[in-house]
Amino acid sequence: MSDQADPNSRRIAWFAPWTWKRRWKIPATAWSALVAYPLSYGPAYWLFVRGWISDSAFYVMYLPICWIEERNASIYELVTWYGHLWLRHT
Repeated sequence: MSDQADPNSRRIAWFAPWTWKRRWKIPATAWSALVAYPLSYGPAYWLFVRGWISDSAFYVMYLPICWIEERNASIYELVTWYGHLWLRHT
């Protein structure tokens, strides 16, 4: 019985510090996607206006943003301002 591994060793290994270092990656990835997606609207709008992205591709990629801005005037103003901000600096 002395050469058998302790049944609690797996539980202890699960709480090891290296496992906690990996666990922050999932929330960080989710938050970065939630931030990066709306921020990518400006450069994509710039490409859309220049003709590098077709109408249908742009609206498919940004359907959630377009859907929300159609229903909320303040979001519409914010999205329009951000899109035109990219157009002014070029």
